Amino acid sequence: MKTIEGVGFYTVKELQTVLEVTQTTILKYSTTGIIKGVKIGNSWHISEIALREFLGLPTK
Repeated sequence: MKTIEGVGFYTVKELQTVLEVTQTTILKYSTTGIIKGVKIGNSWHISEIALREFLGLPTK
């Protein structure tokens, strides 16, 4: 996980392990807005906050 300004960001590959879905599914979720992601350089990253919102968990 990469941390920027105190917020942790997962790569698509890291989330694949956490959510037990394919990288294609995570990319689809990010590009369609199902889960909020940001593109940094050539790769998508999903913040801890966005992941918690997606899972329906309270944000810190």
